[in-house]
Amino acid sequence: MANEDLIAEWPVEEIPGFDYLFKRVHQKLFKPDGTIMTGAFRDREMSVDWSKYSTPEETHRREGNPEINAVVQMRAGDVRDVPGLSVVHAPVTANRAHSHILGSKNEEARVKLRRGAFILLPLPA
Repeated sequence: MANEDLIAEWPVEEIPGFDYLFKRVHQKLFKPDGTIMTGAFRDREMSVDWSKYSTPEETHRREGNPEINAVVQMRAGDVRDVPGLSVVHAPVTANRAHSHILGSKNEEARVKLRRGAFILLPLPA
């Protein structure tokens, strides 16, 4: 991402708890049976797209190869219910929907995130 893409032209907004977050998940982060590994929710700043300003298809096409990524959705309020996690809108020029899931994602938190993630756009067959 170029430096000018990091400067937001959009205001930061509060993401309501009932809104969805879309996240790309790489094919290597799926078990052979098609379930998501907890490693998809690593302990780092996790980028997601807010459903108010993105569709699952736009998230799928954004940054990266759609042929090797699926898209999952999580409800913002469910993410905030995981102790120590927060959801913040962090728009950038190229992506008004850009947001972060912040906080320590220990094993318990990753399991809760995985349980709350619903596969919207599966990996291509």
